[in-house]
Amino acid sequence: MPEGRKDAVNMLKGAIYWCSMPKEQIGESSITANGQITVPRNVIKLLNVEEGDRIIFLKEEGRVYIEAGESVKVKVKDRSLTSE
Repeated sequence: MPEGRKDAVNMLKGAIYWCSMPKEQIGESSITANGQITVPRNVIKLLNVEEGDRIIFLKEEGRVYIEAGESVKVKVKDRSLTSE
């Protein structure tokens, strides 16, 4: 079998395997009027992210996936507001 055809067959086998994998709903969220969502706590734990970390939204064949992005640690100094 030609090499290119072998690659295509292997890709198809992988796609069939992926499609046959059972999918499990692990969370649900609503969209606010501002377009924000709350990531469910169990998804946060699964992604191993914490406050300040980034998550990435990926699109593939009409579906959207999320995964952990870079860890961004932001320190906010205590600033007192003074009126003059």
